Amino acid sequence: MKKPTDRQFNPDNKKFELGIYNYCDRWCERCPDTAKCFLYAKEQTTKKKHLERGENPNDLDIMMKDIIESFRETHELLEAQMKKMEIIKQDLAESPEPEEEPDFDKHPLVKKGRRYFELTHKFLNEFTFERQRMIMQFGIEISIDDISEEIKIISWYHSLLPSKCWRLLYDLYEIERETDWELKKIQLNDLPKIYNLIDKCVKESKGALLSFSKKRPETASVKKLAGLLEEIKEEVDKLKK
Repeated sequence: MKKPTDRQFNPDNKKFELGIYNYCDRWCERCPDTAKCFLYAKEQTTKKKHLERGENPNDLDIMMKDIIESFRETHELLEAQMKKMEIIKQDLAESPEPEEEPDFDKHPLVKKGRRYFELTHKFLNEFTFERQRMIMQFGIEISIDDISEEIKIISWYHSLLPSKCWRLLYDLYEIERETDWELKKIQLNDLPKIYNLIDKCVKESKGALLSFSKKRPETASVKKLAGLLEEIKEEVDKLKK
């Protein structure tokens, strides 16, 4: 089966939108743009290949082999691009040492993003534990049908948000140090995408948390999480100025 090719390396391929997967929430099941996404097509092709072989795509060994194969393909693509751009390895070897990056982990945005992850993870675990306790101790199973959507949204975005906060700071740093104006224009053009993604994470999460608190008013900690999301939004807004 022919592998899907990203338009970044094949200008004639108009099927995929260049780099659309760089600024998404990775929730493919709910994405309206999977038909434009090279990464989605590639993952579906790989999954189909495993199923045809009778393999479990989610098996750890299989996943590790896929990762190694992905690295190999990336290396080949980079080699091809370097050859096309007439970049030789000697040029890279003689390049000056890159300057040390700032410690983004100390930035308030990253700190709050990780704090949100930790508290939300704890909340989800405690909520699950309490349900199990009620079943084991009293034989009572508490239905979560009315809040299943909220739990899905909270669970999905709480791990994504801190990594995207870090990514935003890194992108801003790269833009500031870029000396090639053409590359800087591309970076500046992409910048709103990471802002929009973080805004989406915050908005979806906050909406789900507030809805959860209305349906389960006894879970007071939920409002604290929503407040922390508001603080994250404020930090992001500062960077936009």
